[in-house]
Amino acid sequence: MFEVFGYWYHRLSHTVSFLWRFHAVHHSSATLDWLSAPRLHPFEGFFGFLVIAPLPVDPGTDAKT
Repeated sequence: MFEVFGYWYHRLSHTVSFLWRFHAVHHSSATLDWLSAPRLHPFEGFFGFLVIAPLPVDPGTDAKT
């Protein structure tokens, strides 16, 4: 579920102008490499946390799998 919500949050970051303002930092490098790929605006990390963190966690799920 986390990957699904993360994917859709990322897609929305490309289409919603308010979110794009922050997500554009990720795309501002002339070359996308291992140093620039994880680069995020601090607010983008916060907004992403608000979307993904509240997902319900199934207490019956084994964390080792």
